Amino acid sequence: MKDKVVPILLAGGVGSRLWPVSRDNLPKQFQPVAGSVSTYQETLKLVADANIYRSPVIVTNERLGTLAKTQAEAVEQQVSIVLEPAQRDSAAAVAVAALVVEERAPGSIVLVLATDHIIWDQERFSDCVVSGIDAARSGKIVVFGLEPAEPRTNYAYIKPGQSLEGFADVASVEAFVEKPNAELALDYMRKGFLWNSGNYLFRSDIIISEFGKYAPDILTSARNSLQKSKYDGEFIQIDKVQFESSPKKSLDVALIEHSNAVAVVTGRFRWSDIGSWDTIWTALPKDENGNVVMGTATVYDSAGCLIHSQGVHTSIIGLENIITISTPGEVLVVAKDRAQDVKQLVDKLKEKSPIK
Repeated sequence: MKDKVVPILLAGGVGSRLWPVSRDNLPKQFQPVAGSVSTYQETLKLVADANIYRSPVIVTNERLGTLAKTQAEAVEQQVSIVLEPAQRDSAAAVAVAALVVEERAPGSIVLVLATDHIIWDQERFSDCVVSGIDAARSGKIVVFGLEPAEPRTNYAYIKPGQSLEGFADVASVEAFVEKPNAELALDYMRKGFLWNSGNYLFRSDIIISEFGKYAPDILTSARNSLQKSKYDGEFIQIDKVQFESSPKKSLDVALIEHSNAVAVVTGRFRWSDIGSWDTIWTALPKDENGNVVMGTATVYDSAGCLIHSQGVHTSIIGLENIITISTPGEVLVVAKDRAQDVKQLVDKLKEKSPIK
């Protein structure tokens, strides 16, 4: 390829909806919540083709830097790691990483991926990336849309517009729509809206320019935190005071939804944000009764259940549409249609005592 792509992997989230497996000191992206290796490692393997990608830049919490390095080494990936001293959502993380890439290789093509998502079909995904490269090189911010499999209310949607002349498989974006209710989600499906997968492709200098237009306070904080950063040969430790001055906003809210440079490529790959236990049940293979079993467990006369067991044997009898999560320290049992409420449960537990 003329221009190899620099992956920026965002690995600083907490994922409290996947408690008790996902925790502050070991969040979901560094755990095998949906397979044999962590989703962070799965994402590293996704961008391992040296014909397309350069070495990734990882942005993660300062407490997790050594873990990020160790897990990257385990899948034989060389990475650069930027350590965040505080959580400021994806906009600040992308701004810092884009500045790092731009300083090293101005005008690089950059691919932003969340490491707490799962993307299957590596070849189809890479084909989608390649389809968007020319548009990104021309100055477009390319988002990856996916045809909805069902009217999900916990995903954001994209309304694609006209095909862009000169760029195969790339269209303009008419609107971004935040998480709709069930009726609107079904209507969006019928009208050809796409799920917003949260993956982005752009030139490093273009995204920095767009930050300057639409989120200058985030860009200023990112610049200042990097100017006062420390590098020990392994990690870039950015300045805490300067980074904490950044507003806490997602990349979509801070920039993507305002920019006039956004375009969309429709992906043909399978994807899940594994944002809650019910989405993991949806994403994974099931037995003849619709059960998903991970770890050591016995399921008898039950249907539509998810059992995730770590270090302790778990048995269920006569249950339907129940999620059971067992760890050596805690057990969670929740109705599948209430899985989104786990975050509220964790918030209540934290009011009583810290959860590490």
